[in-house]
Order: sequence, then structure tokens, then C-alpha cells
Amino acid sequence: MGIAVCGMHYTGMAAVDFIHNPALPYVTSMNVTSSVFSLSIATIDTVIVVLAIAQAMSEANQRKFSSI
Repeated sequence: MGIAVCGMHYTGMAAVDFIHNPALPYVTSMNVTSSVFSLSIATIDTVIVVLAIAQAMSEANQRKFSSI
């Protein structure tokens, strides 16, 4: 399945032809710096991991007290 997805991706990318429309502005970069973007991703990842650990601990406590 992974080989098929990769093969279709590269086949599609080889077949596509991007043409710039002169009426549209040409954007060379994002308005967000890479450090701000990296910090945002790291913060979101940390929040997700903390929430997952809290959920796992909560479920473990519920199992512990329900078995008493």
C-alpha cells in the first residue's frame, strides 16, 4: 500500500505543470518565521503528549479504584 501511494504521488507530481498567473501576486515566503513556526509545532506537540499522559493516568486510576 505504501509503495502504491508513493508511486502515485511521484507519478502525479511528474505529470503536473504549474503555471504562474501574472495577475496574482508572487509570494516568496510565509509571513511566519521558521523559529515561530517551529515553536508553535513544538508547543502543540507538547500539549498533545501531556493530554495523552493525563488521560492514561486517569484511566489507570479508574481501573484501580473500580477493582476495589
